[in-house]
Amino acid sequence: MKLLKEMEELVTKLNDQNFIYLKKIAIHTEKSMYFEFPINDEIIVTTINHENKTLCIYSRSHKEIKNIEKILNFLSFKNKINTKSIYCSLDKTDYDFQNKILKIAISFEKYNINNKKINIKNLKEYKDINNNEILNTINSTIENVFVNFKGKNNKLIILEKSILKNINIDFKLNNSQIVIGNNPRLKCDIKIGEDCNIYIGHNITSTGKLYITAAESSKVIIEDDCMFATNNQIRTDDAHPIYDSTNGKRLNFSKDVIIKNHVWVAYGACLFGGANVGQGSVIGAFSFVKGKFPNNCIIAGTPAKIIRKNIFWDRKSLVSNSIFAEDYSTDNMFYNYINITNDTF
Repeated sequence: MKLLKEMEELVTKLNDQNFIYLKKIAIHTEKSMYFEFPINDEIIVTTINHENKTLCIYSRSHKEIKNIEKILNFLSFKNKINTKSIYCSLDKTDYDFQNKILKIAISFEKYNINNKKINIKNLKEYKDINNNEILNTINSTIENVFVNFKGKNNKLIILEKSILKNINIDFKLNNSQIVIGNNPRLKCDIKIGEDCNIYIGHNITSTGKLYITAAESSKVIIEDDCMFATNNQIRTDDAHPIYDSTNGKRLNFSKDVIIKNHVWVAYGACLFGGANVGQGSVIGAFSFVKGKFPNNCIIAGTPAKIIRKNIFWDRKSLVSNSIFAEDYSTDNMFYNYINITNDTF
């Protein structure tokens, strides 16, 4: 009973100290201690039974646990069932649960225990042991925005006066950067892979959630004053590799996506790797865009093609305004985006 009480005190202590690398910690009725560690994409389950003085560590997916000897170098091995499940002996003369568990926690931290969603509301700055950073959130309006770092050397930069709501950002790997410009009013889910860059410019808006992915050292650039509807996707990648059956060569490498200033992307339209859309253009509903398109044109279809040139558009809602003039006023704020389509793009 004394030992069980010590275990309960340890649980309280760990929770009070906010050990972010402990996903779950609990005491079970069989008088054992159970907790889980997230390591990269694996969940490591650990149980300590104080009656037979054994500690068991295994992967929930039953994969091999690497470097277990280094993680548990302070314990002596009783036996090794296989590479998936390892039991260790706790010596009676050295049975200090607090020291043992804290050592385990510290050891796991060295092996990249950094897989949690960070709510960045009221967060002035953030930097973790893997050199992942979040910068410049202090002058922004942020609500229900979460960031998840799974790798190293990643950076999220939020410029001043951002209005961010309902955003999930998932840094899957290493060495990537996301920049969000001034005064965006958008909702989005972002997943970014290795050595990638995503730039979201100033005054970007979306009606519903925008889905963005970048993989394989590619980039997404969305310049200023772009307007997205609902169910839009921007992807540099096809999610999964495709190969040629005759020679085994890869067919679908990730490519950059570039959207110039003041582009309107209508409901359900998707832009995939290689898409490059010129300033002032409109992408029609449910269009599938790959390839390069000029400025001030309407693009529509699957696959998308130019259906009209020499156009420009206004952000004002037809539903919310009773009357629009037949002719456009040159005093309007969007006058700089009125241009003739350049066919030599």
